[in-house]
Amino acid sequence: MGLYDTRCAITGISLFTADAVMVGLDGSRPVTLGVAGGYNGYGVIENVVEDRNTELIMAYVLDRAREGRMTFHPDYKRDLGAPPRDIESVLAYFERNFCDSSDEYPALALDGRPIVYCMVSKLVWDAVGRAVAAGRATVEDMFADVFGDSPVAAEIYRSALHEVTDQLRDMYAVSSFLRAHGLAWQPPDLDEHGMVYSDEEVAAFVSGARVRFAEVPVVLGALDRHAEEQRRFADD
Repeated sequence: MGLYDTRCAITGISLFTADAVMVGLDGSRPVTLGVAGGYNGYGVIENVVEDRNTELIMAYVLDRAREGRMTFHPDYKRDLGAPPRDIESVLAYFERNFCDSSDEYPALALDGRPIVYCMVSKLVWDAVGRAVAAGRATVEDMFADVFGDSPVAAEIYRSALHEVTDQLRDMYAVSSFLRAHGLAWQPPDLDEHGMVYSDEEVAAFVSGARVRFAEVPVVLGALDRHAEEQRRFADD
């Protein structure tokens, strides 16, 4: 299979060659904090920034696998491990659930349910994280706002909330931004996932994002930085 693209869940810009943040979803409900890395051209990220968040996710996956609550389709064992060999493999299982397996036979299932994902440009993620203040919200408030009563998120993070405060604050900011702009956590468009876009289409995605967020300076600044990065990549 050749390289293919995916698009930012907030702005719709191409993530090919870009840094991105992945969030695990149960349907359209977040179950993990964001994990940052570089888009690898195959629907997922590599060179993951490992931190306390990724440690907690990995520990949760391994614990649930030992208990038999998390299961893995044998078709992916050779490439990803069963249980997954690292955090990048966990995220790859989420992506395979979305586009390469079925609800009946998911690549990864937690208590019988597949976990999928969404992906956001890291430039956009960081810009929103800096711009949206948490105010007087405590870590408990932010957790409840982002994850609600999700039992998965609670099992991953409840005992370690104060160890992932920075990541939770960014997630809270992005979640607040989505609500404010009539957006929601959701996986990629399955009809578009796996597409190879022309330079003209990629430029049109940026132009469309500029129109949609014309009154949102924080996003426009991120789009400017994205365009600069793409020009440097093209020059190289």
